[in-house]
Amino acid sequence: MRLALKRNDTREDGTDGQIKMPSKLVIHTLELPWRNNQDNISCIPYGIYTCKKIKSPKFGICYEILNVPNREKILIHWGNYLKDILGCVEIGLAKGKNGKEDAIFNSKKAFELFMKEMSPHDEFELEII
Repeated sequence: MRLALKRNDTREDGTDGQIKMPSKLVIHTLELPWRNNQDNISCIPYGIYTCKKIKSPKFGICYEILNVPNREKILIHWGNYLKDILGCVEIGLAKGKNGKEDAIFNSKKAFELFMKEMSPHDEFELEII
């Protein structure tokens, strides 16, 4: 199975995008800005990655994005703001601003729906376009 994360925009205040699930549910994404793939401060490069189900101490069962050049422990997880990310992909049901800051909303619900739909798959491919 392959999912596509279509990035809409990358700016100094973050990178937003969408994943259209097989069920047609649209999951919004929030990532760090592009900073040359630097660990903990950049979103990951465009490409196709394997995602593997793991158990994270903080997020529980989630997916890790593997084979990112010079990076590791990049997860798809819940969260609302850029300060909640160290290079990972946050997901939510809506996006917007909280004051001046980019934010993603209903993140835990989006994560629950994402994990329920993806639960039969221990691995899948994620294409970032």
